[in-house]
Amino acid sequence: MKHRALTPRVRAALRQLAAGPQDMRDEALLKLINDELRPLNVDDIAYVRDRVRFSCPPCPMVQSVVLMLDGLIEVKSLRLD
Repeated sequence: MKHRALTPRVRAALRQLAAGPQDMRDEALLKLINDELRPLNVDDIAYVRDRVRFSCPPCPMVQSVVLMLDGLIEVKSLRLD
């Protein structure tokens, strides 16, 4: 399955997330990821979620991103967007 290319802003945000554990939630980073991924379809969001989950070090920020993406997938699945 071919996934849509991520925007440079999302790539930079995901690189920052993967760079190392962050102990604090970064609301600006969460908002950027949410805003950029919102237009994508459920499969693409799930792909990004799985990449974040399995390639980033476990920390509260990664958990926040995964939970946010789970919520976005659920909203899109219910067609509430």
